[in-house]
Amino acid sequence: MWGMDIIMIIYIILMLTVLLCGTALNVNYTQKRKRNFLLLFFTIITALAMLRKYTVGIDTKHFCNGYKVISNLNWNSFDNINYEWGFTALCKLLNYISPEPQLLIIVSSLLIFPPVGMFIYKSSEDVVLSTYIFISLNIFSMNMNVMRQSIAVGIILLGLEYLKKNKYLFFIAFVLFASIFHQSAIICLIMIVYYRMNYKKRTLLYTLIACVIGFVGFKYIFKFAVNLFENYAGYIDSEFAVSNYFGTAFNLSICAIILVFGLIYYRTDGIYLLKKELNNQISYDFQAYSISACLFCLVVGLQMTILLRAKLYFTVFYISWLPNAIYMIDFKSIRILYKVLFVSFTMLYFIIIAVYRPEWYGVVPYEFSWQ
Repeated sequence: MWGMDIIMIIYIILMLTVLLCGTALNVNYTQKRKRNFLLLFFTIITALAMLRKYTVGIDTKHFCNGYKVISNLNWNSFDNINYEWGFTALCKLLNYISPEPQLLIIVSSLLIFPPVGMFIYKSSEDVVLSTYIFISLNIFSMNMNVMRQSIAVGIILLGLEYLKKNKYLFFIAFVLFASIFHQSAIICLIMIVYYRMNYKKRTLLYTLIACVIGFVGFKYIFKFAVNLFENYAGYIDSEFAVSNYFGTAFNLSICAIILVFGLIYYRTDGIYLLKKELNNQISYDFQAYSISACLFCLVVGLQMTILLRAKLYFTVFYISWLPNAIYMIDFKSIRILYKVLFVSFTMLYFIIIAVYRPEWYGVVPYEFSWQ
């Protein structure tokens, strides 16, 4: 365990540096400071992802092996590999530059992490806390794992800027483009539906009812997913077609806490301030629906872990929803208290998983590509 503590120290140092630097420089005071802060730390985050060894991230080695296989494929034989056309084409193009899979890790990291930094800049009132929980809630870890889907998420985040401007056709184009890297991205079309909807008190009740139905009828949901996304058919008899109550229930509890906390403080201290000052950001209602969708995915994922993959499109909204909810609190002392509580809790969460469940994400131990 001591060896594991030493190996994961790079993540702990990064999180502490984010907090100390952000607090000391009062980063959230001006937009310029926010921009410079995010530029610095997402350069570091992207560099760590780019320079990681193929063993960092459970699926990374599989993508690296696929990269080598794709080098021998003709453009008209992409059906011989179980990847979407866009990802396969990316690998094929990169092979013209270098046959080394490290190039795929480098380029995919550039496609995945800068859009997250841009999303935080556009959507969060507290970029320090957003960056911190991006790491501590293992969203960073997940993005170093599911490469194809993380690229799709990055594309969706860029497309949100058009959704905010009611340019739905442009957003649809981004969703379709994301889907050629991971078919499941097509579910993000639902964002258009709930973008203009109000999240009312009874919506939470409807969410809970949907969760119960999803939990009971998960087999039908998975069958629908297989019919819609043929690539999922191979998961039916795999290790992903099983339940993982401990891990999923752990993440489900965190999602529920974040959702309820936000619902309470947006509606009490912050709803007027939200409409008055944050109207250029993603709306309260949109974020509430997104976190609720994440909750639904986690409940269904209690039955079959592969269905958890859909939550990745919605988990990213943790990093705007939670900091903005805390920002809404009127009393400074209460805001500080909640920040300390969430920072402490999520740090503990990260350490527990890194030490006792490193196989969940495979990012511990971290190794550089030259090691």
